[in-house]
Amino acid sequence: MSLALQGGGSHGAFTWGVLDRLLEDPRIVLDGVSGASAGAVNAVLVAHGLLQGGPAGARGALREFWQGAVSAMPSAPAETLLSLARFLAPSQLNPFNLNPLREILSRQIDFQALQAGSAVRLFISATDVFSGMARIFGTREITLQALLASTCLPSLNQAVSIGDSTYWDGGLTANPPLRPLVYQCDADDILIVRLQPESRPGIPRTVEEISSRFNEISFSSTLHSEIQGIALAKRAAERRSFAFGRLERRLRRLNLHAIGPTASVALMDVASRLKTDARHLELLHSEGRAQASAWLAAHFDNIGVRSTLPLARHLRLAPA
Repeated sequence: MSLALQGGGSHGAFTWGVLDRLLEDPRIVLDGVSGASAGAVNAVLVAHGLLQGGPAGARGALREFWQGAVSAMPSAPAETLLSLARFLAPSQLNPFNLNPLREILSRQIDFQALQAGSAVRLFISATDVFSGMARIFGTREITLQALLASTCLPSLNQAVSIGDSTYWDGGLTANPPLRPLVYQCDADDILIVRLQPESRPGIPRTVEEISSRFNEISFSSTLHSEIQGIALAKRAAERRSFAFGRLERRLRRLNLHAIGPTASVALMDVASRLKTDARHLELLHSEGRAQASAWLAAHFDNIGVRSTLPLARHLRLAPA
């Protein structure tokens, strides 16, 4: 199985819970892992942990990071940071370009060892500020700078430069990247771990509701587009009487699945994505574990058999 991990700030602790539960199950063998922003951090932690100590090592690496985030991240209230970000550029809000992630990740991850010997194929996204296009970093390209680029929220952090290019958060353009898992990996099943709800009822009315929903749509639109593209390609391959090409056979076998946030996590406001207190992160972790357990109980037997993500919904929204 391959995993695609969506970004969403400290709500990445929900994904920590999902991964913690999946890594407990000896039936789950990972082929590729992709991620954007917090999803990229979780992806790298899993790969590095597997390299160092198998599934137990991956679970330990995730816990070490998320528990360390409590003391490493800014203590200013999330609402205050969001308010300041409306009026101050990152160079004003953070003139010394301090990033607590830099220290915690450089201490925990041996990027050279990861590049040389990762047991899974890694793909993390960042957004090229100049072109507006997604840049996907593969296993041998993943450095501390690449990971910081993937997590660079432009309203709070100064852009990250790598070579001649400058990057912002990967969630803007590939949240998370799916195509590399389809075209560069072998696993027939891709499990997407979402931090954004697939849909919301009702029309946003207040300024806060409109802003919150606008941000959710902005960071989810690329995922909808990628799923739609894969669904269309899969349908075209399945309609052919004979599948002689490797890609056609690959698409026919491909199954997509998804684990989404629980109702309580989906109801959390935008500011909660910047909160890093222990109680908040442990709650998200617990919700993620529970959601993964429920998914395994309901859908494990579908792995290798059929998609449990409703692809027909995405096909209905596609042009004829």
